[in-house]
Amino acid sequence: MDSVVKKSVRVVIENNTVRKDDETIIFVPPENVPISCRFKVDERNKIYMTLKFRRYCETSRYTFAHELSLGGKLLQKEDFKRIDSAEMVVLLSNLTVLHIKTMYRQIGQREMDKIYLILDLTVKCEQVSPLQQLFKDIAAPELADFTFEIADEKIPAHKFILSARSPVLGRMLSNDCYKETQQSVMKVTETSPAIFKLFLKFLYQASFSTQPKSTAIELIKLADKYDVETLKRVCEVKLIEELNQSDCLSIFMFAHQYNCSQELIGKAFQFLQQKYFVGKMLPPNLSENPDEVQRLVTKMEEFDNTLQEVCEELSNPSKKIKKN
Repeated sequence: MDSVVKKSVRVVIENNTVRKDDETIIFVPPENVPISCRFKVDERNKIYMTLKFRRYCETSRYTFAHELSLGGKLLQKEDFKRIDSAEMVVLLSNLTVLHIKTMYRQIGQREMDKIYLILDLTVKCEQVSPLQQLFKDIAAPELADFTFEIADEKIPAHKFILSARSPVLGRMLSNDCYKETQQSVMKVTETSPAIFKLFLKFLYQASFSTQPKSTAIELIKLADKYDVETLKRVCEVKLIEELNQSDCLSIFMFAHQYNCSQELIGKAFQFLQQKYFVGKMLPPNLSENPDEVQRLVTKMEEFDNTLQEVCEELSNPSKKIKKN
């Protein structure tokens, strides 16, 4: 479970130095890890912040975001970044101290010896399970005993994780007749390195961050091939959320091809009914016959196109004369 702490810090610019207005320490649960921050101006006259863990916890993953404002005006906003060490230096703003002073005079209409900035810090702590920690470290080849080769990239992994999470990979790795098992190397050609890394991440962490629909579709293909039903179901939720009449046929056919759940097939078929078959008597169990659905939809589209052409000719007789 994630823990989030938000803290506002008043930053003071005085002459060409920058400091905190008080000794602010952020305590991040659940371990109440103390984090301090200090500021400095570099040779380019830009402000940097140093985040320092007084007690760094290796079993947690920390990220932070910040917003810097002056007189209610937002100067800089940064989304969440990973904190990889006990001490991290971050550029607080792309503006120089001189630029900030100029803006301050414009806002306050007077020159002050001290300029006060407001820094809103958000620190997020995510508990890391042993498997998540293992996935984070698999870039170290000495910890892995299997390699996936995709395009020009080699991705290390662990046989016991692959076997436990994918029945297909488990059967392959337990059989010495396979060349991949003998060489501990497997070539992957059906997807990109980026997509396959997301697939591996799910095998290790059993978690799935929000992804575009196109990515969910590619992950479903891998989940079907390697028999990872939990990943398939998670990705189906994304497809159901974004279903619409423009893509309902392609999703319906896709769901059948890759053995997706009846929920996804049923939702897609509902959209098909609304688009093509409103008020029409349909054969029983039509949703179970994708080829027949494809045939009927093609017929309906051909009919609609013909009807549209006839209507255009009736409304514009000269168009028909020109054709003749």
